[in-house]
Amino acid sequence: DDGMPGMVLIPRSVSGYRFTAWGVEVEGGCDVDKDPEYRVCCNDTCSFFALKHPYPGRNCQCAIPCKDDRGVDVQFPWEDMPRRNHQKVLDLGPFYIDQYPVTRRQYQDYLRESEYHPRDPRGFLPEWNVSGDLVYSFPENTGNLPVTGVSLQEAEGYCRFYRKRLPMTYEWQYAAQGLDGRRYPWGNDTTRIGAACPKPEHPTKGEPWSGPHEVSAFDEEGGRSPFNVSDLVGNVWQWTGSVFVDNHTRAAVVRGASSYVPLLANAFPTIPNLISWYFQPALELDKHNKLLLQQPSYDRASTLGFRCVKDVAGGAPAPYHYR
Repeated sequence: DDGMPGMVLIPRSVSGYRFTAWGVEVEGGCDVDKDPEYRVCCNDTCSFFALKHPYPGRNCQCAIPCKDDRGVDVQFPWEDMPRRNHQKVLDLGPFYIDQYPVTRRQYQDYLRESEYHPRDPRGFLPEWNVSGDLVYSFPENTGNLPVTGVSLQEAEGYCRFYRKRLPMTYEWQYAAQGLDGRRYPWGNDTTRIGAACPKPEHPTKGEPWSGPHEVSAFDEEGGRSPFNVSDLVGNVWQWTGSVFVDNHTRAAVVRGASSYVPLLANAFPTIPNLISWYFQPALELDKHNKLLLQQPSYDRASTLGFRCVKDVAGGAPAPYHYR
């Protein structure tokens, strides 16, 4: 956008944005009555428990059917309890959002400008070079990769330094989905996975993960959203500002999924399946996952990056950024 270089203006959803999202946790109930299309609930044709679709076939990652889904996933401000399925018509925007996730080059510039140094560097900027005086530099020819290995606080700090913030999960989804309820930024065509976004990989022992890819790698193949936002799904997970705290835990919603999907192979006679029991993929725009937060060195991951948003005059007010 000419008014905010590197960012895209997302217009106000005057008619209302229908936010619909499911948490993808395996454990905890999944009410089929609320999920008639089996978006996340297991059914008799797709259940990894029944081994109906063993590797290398369809990924039948799904949640256990049960009427009681209280306490699963997160509780948004308009809800009376945590639940797996979330639906709400929201009046969002306008706001700016980064067209691409923050890149290694941008983050290196930030480190130089802000003079930021982590107190605990464990897991910080994996694969980067570090000099004796703790100057971080990305490897040659990797500047256009999404930056990963930054904690939630570090992502927030980057955005704040440039007078921005992390997007709320429904803002991220609106920017990715538009108003037509599509399941992917390009539409509903599942055959575009691998062309319009990275193809999921399932490395086994000794096999490297080829990702992440450059943030603009899939622009020419239709990987942009209706608002021209890029690299939203399938490359690296992305932090959001939707953080939830209760008496026992603190968690953040993460979006977009990574192309790295572990292959689970239990003991004989279980057939290997495409499933990560504790952190399931959420490639579709109506799905999200939540990351339990501990401390920055534990929250960093080489499969997790971020992008920022910036409020504009007349936009929805804080703290939840909807009307």
